[in-house]
Amino acid sequence: AIARRGDVPYEEGLTVEKAMSVAGGPSEGGMFGKLIIRRKPKGSKDYKNMVEAEFNNGFIVSEEIKNMVLQPDDILIIERNKTFFVHGEVYIPGEHVLEKDMTVVKALSVAGGIRADGIYGKVKVRRKQKGEAEYKDIDIDLKGTIEGSIAEDMLLQPEDIIIVERNKTFFVYGEVNRPGEYILANDMTVLKSLSLAGGFTKWGSSNKVKILRQKK
Repeated sequence: AIARRGDVPYEEGLTVEKAMSVAGGPSEGGMFGKLIIRRKPKGSKDYKNMVEAEFNNGFIVSEEIKNMVLQPDDILIIERNKTFFVHGEVYIPGEHVLEKDMTVVKALSVAGGIRADGIYGKVKVRRKQKGEAEYKDIDIDLKGTIEGSIAEDMLLQPEDIIIVERNKTFFVYGEVNRPGEYILANDMTVLKSLSLAGGFTKWGSSNKVKILRQKK
């Protein structure tokens, strides 16, 4: 993921930053990737990864590695951008570039924001733990973006998957003016739900309200 691949003429004191400049710098696909320097140790025929560094919008994050002097026959590799995924109730689902300091909230903004059908849904991050093949779910508490309340945020890691589930709902039936299904907004109470449902009809009574709930 570099603009101009190939050999770069070696000169005494050639630094990583200068070599990158001569090669045209990272291409669009490597602006947030990783820089790897491979080198043959003395007495060895095989190359080994000697240095790894992160890119932030095309710039090497580590000043020490940026100014590191290269040796003849070193190989500089720029890996492709690290990415994450957003699925569910967002406007731009799919794969996105993992920029520096990318959090769940920033990622949702990159994905166009949460759709109306997911404002009060559950947000979770699926992540592979080190040494494990399977993903595990981490619940994120955003408390409904409609109120602008963010109770919890976290930094993303490469290959994380953010899932925005559909709104939670509840139902109001019986002697109310607008029976049906409603969105379970934050801090929804029985009184608020009855107000949403238009209040009691003339046959309804506050003494005869009951909640039916499934047992877990």
